[in-house]
Order: sequence, then C-alpha cells, then structure tokens
Amino acid sequence: MNALMDNAELQGLIKRCPPEIYRQLEIKHVGTGEILFFQGETPRFTYILLEGNFKSYHCNPLGAKYFIAILYPGEILGEVEGLESLPYCGTLEAIRDSTLLVIPHAVYEEWLRQDVNFSLYVYKVLCRKFYSLVKKSAEDGLYPLKYRLLNLLIYLHGENGAGMPVQKELLVETLGSTPPSIERIIADLTAKELIECRDAEIRVLSVDGLNKELWLS
Repeated sequence: MNALMDNAELQGLIKRCPPEIYRQLEIKHVGTGEILFFQGETPRFTYILLEGNFKSYHCNPLGAKYFIAILYPGEILGEVEGLESLPYCGTLEAIRDSTLLVIPHAVYEEWLRQDVNFSLYVYKVLCRKFYSLVKKSAEDGLYPLKYRLLNLLIYLHGENGAGMPVQKELLVETLGSTPPSIERIIADLTAKELIECRDAEIRVLSVDGLNKELWLS
C-alpha cells in the first residue's frame, strides 16, 4: 500500500477503512501502453488510480477513436459500470507506468455503505469528472483548434509538473484533429520559442507566453 500513502486524502480514508474491507484491497501495476480494460468488457473491479496516468477513449465499429479524458491520481475508474452492472463504455490505456488500488465491486459497494467519508470522496470525484466532461464538450464545439491546443498544453504542463514532456500523439488523439493541423500550430509555437519539440515530445518553455497566445487566439 506504499503508493497509496503518497495521497494524503486517500491515506486518511485507508486509515478509517473497516478491516474486513482493507483485507480485500489489492495493488495492481500497469505499464505504459498496457490496457486496463477494453470498451464493452463486463466489469469485475473498481479502481482508484494512485500513480501514473491513463487515457480513456471510445471506438466506433470502424476503429475510429473518440477521446474522452486523461485520468490522474486520485480518480476512480469503472465505478459507474460496476455499480450499474453495465459494460465499460470506453477503453483505458496507460500513458505512463501506473499503480492502482483494485476493489472488487461487492467490496466497493460495502465500503460506500459503511464509510460516509469515502462516499463523500467518491461524490466529489464524480462531480469533478462530470464538470470536466461538460467543459470539454463545450470547448470542442465552440473554440478553434489553436485555442484548444494551447489550453491543453497549459493544463498538461500543470498536471505533469514543470519540465515533463507531452506526447505529440496524445495531442492529436485528445483534440480529434489531423496531424498536419496540429503540426502547423506546433511549428508556430516552436518558432516563437514557447515550446520545443523533439522526438515527438513537446516541452513547454514559457507558460506565460502560452497564456498570452491563448487569449489572442
């Protein structure tokens, strides 16, 4: 459970976790590029992301991907499908080495019943997730590509930590645009020395500069 101890709020929840529930929790490690679960699969577990990141996407019958979200530590995965006995609505793929807390569905439901603090934590996580999805849907329909790319770069830079690279492929998938369109904007930002791009990885050089571009776009 060492990975769990890095999150103060989750640490407190685990300390208050009933012993019969704690004994049934497990830790799972998923490597970069590995799939946690596929769209359409029958859920068996609920997961809490402790370390790392996942991307969530939905595929149509022809294989085209619709990006849903990037998931960060503290988020709960598969909770809706598990509680409602529904197939997973999307595929979850690790975009860096990740560690998860694995909770059997029956145990997850019992934890919710017994621990009001855990229930409140889950409620807050779901509210943040819903807010983010509504915001993304609005921005996808109303804002130009450059605005959305700048906004995403600033967001990922803040979440990943200063100096951490962003994968160019992730930008293409997330924004649902063509590589040439993304490349033109990246080339412009590189020429202005706001970012640098090497080996398909993008590093932010000036967050202030990106914010200025954001409000001008």
